[in-house]
Amino acid sequence: MKKIIYLLIFTTVFLSCKKDEGKGGSASIEGRVFAYDVNSEGVRQDSGYIMDQKVYITYGGGNFVDDEVRTSGDGSYIFRGLQKGTYTIRVFGYCPSCPLDQYEDKVVTTIDKAGDNVIIRDLITQFK
Repeated sequence: MKKIIYLLIFTTVFLSCKKDEGKGGSASIEGRVFAYDVNSEGVRQDSGYIMDQKVYITYGGGNFVDDEVRTSGDGSYIFRGLQKGTYTIRVFGYCPSCPLDQYEDKVVTTIDKAGDNVIIRDLITQFK
């Protein structure tokens, strides 16, 4: 009986130490956002890396936004202090031919170990 109690205590302690995706770690995800400027007819007028664009992160396999950051002057952003796990990074943009005039560009990536710095491809957005 004593062995069973010790096993239950050990299992409970071991399982409670597992950390899920999200904040509290030492890893990061970074990238840049490239934007197309389009007019009201959807014709491209200009393009480049965009400042002050909201970038969103979802922890794990969820469908809801868990946090956001804004891009700096060169279009770069970084999410810091993340745990090991799976993350979805996304931006939303203007799209006159899309439902609700909006689309999203997203990247699903993983952090494999503490301290990783994952760099993802450029996210693409449009604005009018």
